[in-house]
Amino acid sequence: MAKKAVFPAIILIAVSVLGYAYLQYEKMESWLGTPAGKGETVRVLDIPRGTGVRAALGMLIKAKVAAPTPYLKFITRIKELPEIQAGEYEFSDAQSPLEMIEQMAAGRVKLHQFTVPEGLRFTEIANIVEKAGFGKAADFIKLVSSKKTAEKFHIPAENLEGYLLPETYSFPRNATQLEIVEQMISGMNRLWGPKEEDQAHKLGLSRHQIMTLASIIEKEAALPEERPLVSSVYHNRLELKMPLQADPTIIYGLKNYNGNISKADIRNPHPWNTYVHTGLPKGPIANPGAASIKAALFPAETDYIFFVARNNGSHHFSSTLEEHNRMVQKYQINGEKAD
Repeated sequence: MAKKAVFPAIILIAVSVLGYAYLQYEKMESWLGTPAGKGETVRVLDIPRGTGVRAALGMLIKAKVAAPTPYLKFITRIKELPEIQAGEYEFSDAQSPLEMIEQMAAGRVKLHQFTVPEGLRFTEIANIVEKAGFGKAADFIKLVSSKKTAEKFHIPAENLEGYLLPETYSFPRNATQLEIVEQMISGMNRLWGPKEEDQAHKLGLSRHQIMTLASIIEKEAALPEERPLVSSVYHNRLELKMPLQADPTIIYGLKNYNGNISKADIRNPHPWNTYVHTGLPKGPIANPGAASIKAALFPAETDYIFFVARNNGSHHFSSTLEEHNRMVQKYQINGEKAD
């Protein structure tokens, strides 16, 4: 009789244990799928290489983006969870722990943005890179001014000036400067396809010469609509074998430019000075954007060979020296301002 009573008792205990275990499992599942808050707490965490899921969950709890739980030590034993990747992540308490695990498993790290405006030299880009937290400007300058780096990316020049695409970039915190440079060059390469190569060939210019001309246009044309007109002036001068006489080319080769171009500066025989040397300078003087590259390839059809600033951001374009001299007198000597 006693033996018959023991069996139901064992079954009852087993059912109770299983029921308790199932209840705890349900609570663990609920914890994994439930956010700790509504987005009021946001944390950036650096997950080191080799960190396991349990340790990562512990970091989330400590950072207060996940709620405390008594089930932490059991989670990885009884539930298969994806492996996570190291990196810098941004988490919110509006995410569930499971969502955060999936974020780390997918490697959706925090990205840091910086913007490179059109027309900057690589030395100026270096300062932007440093300010964004991606290493020292001096190291960036050393990298992009290296002929070895230029050869690595098949650029026919002594450095990467002119080939770093102005754009907004997003990188994880651990991105290297070489990775940043590689993306900048890849972006510039995407702008140069068979159509551009064919047009450059029609103009009798190499890609490097087009990039050089585009960099001058970028520095000279303040208004987008004037880029093709500025380009037409330089193409016409090249065809006539006239010096380009572009002031930005003088400035590029000066070591101590003080904001004013002197007569001595105009006579300075450095390789970029288009007052001293006819034709295009030895290489780009800045990093042009897509619009200036397009203008260099597709200039407006004009007979202009002169232009002068009208003191309002625009230029007056002339076909004759006589007209140009009148406009210089009007805008540069008399200081008039165009409407």
